[in-house]
Amino acid sequence: MKMTKKITALALAIVLMLSMATVALAAETKTLGANGTDYFSVSGVANSYIETWEEEGESVEYEVLECEAPVTVTMLTGDARMAYVMDHTYEIETGDTHDTGYIMPDGCPSEKEYWETDTYRDYLAAGTTFTLTEPGSYSVNLDLGDDVYFEAFIEVAGEREKDAANFTKAYYQQRQENAATDEAQAASNLMTNGLIDITNVIKEDGTINLRNDNTGEIAPIPVYACLGPIEITAKTDISALYVMDVEEGQESYVLWRFYLADNEGTEEEFDARYENQFTPAGTKYTMVGSESNLYYLHASGGSEEINVVLRIDGPAPININQGKRDETIEYWSEIPNGSVTLSGVYDITYDDWGDAIYVIDRDSTITFNSYLSDYFRLYESNNYMEEFTLQDNPFCTPIVCETTSYMDNLQWYDEESEMELSEQYMPGLTLQFNKIGKYGVYFTPGYASREERIGIQFNDNSNLGWQYSPTITVWVIDPAPQANYTASKVIVNGVETEFEAYNIHDNNYFKLRDIAMAINGSEKQFGVYWDGEKSAISLMSGHPYTPVGGELATGDGTSKASVMTTSTIYKDEKPVSLGAYNINDNNYFKLRDLGEAFDFDVTWDAANSCIMIDTTSSYTAD
Repeated sequence: MKMTKKITALALAIVLMLSMATVALAAETKTLGANGTDYFSVSGVANSYIETWEEEGESVEYEVLECEAPVTVTMLTGDARMAYVMDHTYEIETGDTHDTGYIMPDGCPSEKEYWETDTYRDYLAAGTTFTLTEPGSYSVNLDLGDDVYFEAFIEVAGEREKDAANFTKAYYQQRQENAATDEAQAASNLMTNGLIDITNVIKEDGTINLRNDNTGEIAPIPVYACLGPIEITAKTDISALYVMDVEEGQESYVLWRFYLADNEGTEEEFDARYENQFTPAGTKYTMVGSESNLYYLHASGGSEEINVVLRIDGPAPININQGKRDETIEYWSEIPNGSVTLSGVYDITYDDWGDAIYVIDRDSTITFNSYLSDYFRLYESNNYMEEFTLQDNPFCTPIVCETTSYMDNLQWYDEESEMELSEQYMPGLTLQFNKIGKYGVYFTPGYASREERIGIQFNDNSNLGWQYSPTITVWVIDPAPQANYTASKVIVNGVETEFEAYNIHDNNYFKLRDIAMAINGSEKQFGVYWDGEKSAISLMSGHPYTPVGGELATGDGTSKASVMTTSTIYKDEKPVSLGAYNINDNNYFKLRDLGEAFDFDVTWDAANSCIMIDTTSSYTAD
C-alpha cells in the first residue's frame, strides 16, 4: 500500500500470513502491482480475504493473503530506485512495532556487500528474489521515483497467528502517526521556540542552498512549508529579528532585500534596530506571499539562533468557526478619523497581489469614519471595469448616508474622474451588502474645510487628496444556506448521468468523487487522494480515478441544511480555492470551480433544462 502526495500506487495493504503447517488449499503464486504494472510476485498463496478499517478519516480495504512457508518474493520490475525487504517485530501487548533489520536478497554474499553495492541498494534487478522461512513480520518496499511508493506487509504466522492481520494495521498506522508526529514536532520546534511565535507553519520540507552575501559561502538552509499569511512575532526582547526576500540565482538562492516590521514606517527605524542589535518584544512581521513566496528568517538572542527559509504554498483556508469580530483599518494618518471599521469579520484572506480580503456576511457593515468625496464607486471583484455608484448598485445598501456641500460650496474639478465635486459624504457612511460574492469598495478621502485640505501634505508632497484612492475588498458569504436538491438532468459527454447534487445561491454543487468518477477515462480525468503529510485532499490531473465505493449514488430528492467548508485542497501539489459546503456529512464542491480547475466545460441547456459537462471542450466562464 502506498499513501503519497502524488499517487496511491495500490489501494490495498497486503498481509501475508505464513504458516509452518500445510494449508489445505492448493498454494499458488500471486502477482502484485498497480496501474497496469507488475511489481513483484508472492509464492505459496493459499487463500485470501478482504478487511476494511478507517485510516485518515477514510475507509481503506486490506487484502489478506494466507500462504504456505517458505514464501518467495520475486521482483518483476527493475524500475524501482530502491527495493528492500525488512524484518519487524510487533508487540501484541503494547502495540509497538520495531524495525529489526533488512532481509538479504537470495545470493547476496554478505550484509556488507548489501549495503555497499549499488547492485542491491539501487535499481534492484528484475528477477531478484527474497526467501522467507522464519516466523515473524516483514514488509516489502519499492521506491518507484517521483514520490511514488509501493508497500506490502508480510506476517509469518507462528505464536502470533491469531494476531497476524493486526500487525499490518498497527504497523501502518504507527508509521503514519510517527510521520505526522515528526512533521508536527519540526513545525512546533520552529513555532514555540524561546525567541519568536510564528503562525501557519505546516512542516519542515527539505533544504535549499543559500549564498551568504558577506562570506560568499553557499550552505543548505532548512525550508518550512507554510500557508499565508505568516505572522512572526518576537516573544521577548531579543538581539535580532529580520526577514528578507529569497530569489533563485545561477548557482544558489540569494537574498536581496530586507522587509520592515509591521510597526516600522521607515528604513531608518529598521536600521536603528538592526545596528543596535535590539528588537523589542512584540515586533511583528506579516508576510502574505505577494511579490515572493520565499522568505529568509533570522532570529537570535542569548544562546539561541534561528536561520530558516519560509515558503508560502498558498493562502490559509478561511476560518468561519472562530467567531465574528470587528476590524478597524487605518488608511490616513494625516486625516482626522482616517479609518474604516468593518463589523462581523469572520477572517482575512489575501489575493494574488497580497491585498487583504475581508470575509463578512450579509449582517456585517462597513463604516467610514472620515469625510469622503462623492466620487465613491463599487464593483464586483471579477469585473472591476464595471463600476456602480453608491445609490445605483445591485449588491450594497447604504444604511447611513449623509452628505454636505463640498468644502464650503467650492466647486473643485477632479482630474481623475473628470467630474466636478460638489458634495461629500459625512463621517459615518455605513454600508451593508445584500448579495453574496466578492466586491471592491473604491473611495477617496474628503475634508471638513478648505483649510484642512490645504494644510495636509501627503507622502508624495501633494495636497490633492482625491488622488489617493484606496480600495477595500470584501467577500460576502452565507455560512449556512439551504441546499436545494438539483432536479435538473446532468449530461456528461452526451450521456445522461444521475448524481446527488444541490443548488446553493444559483450554483450547483456536486460530490468531488462523483465528478471524478463521471469523467474518468477522459482526457480531463483526475485522481482523488488523501495526503497524510498535509492532512488535505490531493487532486492530480490526468490520473485515473480509483473508486472507493458509493460513487454516483442518488439522493432522496429533498432539500437539506448546509455549512460552508474551507478544507484545504491541493491540485497538482498546489493549493486551490474551491467553493464547498458540507451537506449531510459530505463535502459538495461548486461544479464551475471544478470545471475551471480541470478545464472541462460546464453549460446550461435552458431548452432541455440540462446541466451539460463536456470534457472535450475547455472551460468557459458563464
